[in-house]
Amino acid sequence: MMKKIVTKFLWVSLFLIANVAAAGTERILSNDALKGFNEEYLPAKTNKAFAQSSSGAWGWVSDLTSRKHAILGAIAQCKQYLEKGEPACKVINVNGKWAK
Repeated sequence: MMKKIVTKFLWVSLFLIANVAAAGTERILSNDALKGFNEEYLPAKTNKAFAQSSSGAWGWVSDLTSRKHAILGAIAQCKQYLEKGEPACKVINVNGKWAK
């Protein structure tokens, strides 16, 4: 009986975690960015951030020494893909939490 309860709890927990992560993915503009977010960014270690521009440029970093360094790194990664005059990159997710 206890094993069934624990198993059910684990499944519910995984479902809730997946839904929380997915709840903000409508902010991600391209299929490539969404794939990178889901397959690479989400499972990455902590001190991570994901940034994108409304032009479609995006970038992310992980496993940095601080949350601040992750934010700066994600913006720098995203900026590499911007064309001159395109909108700035903004951080949309830090350590799995959606920016407001």
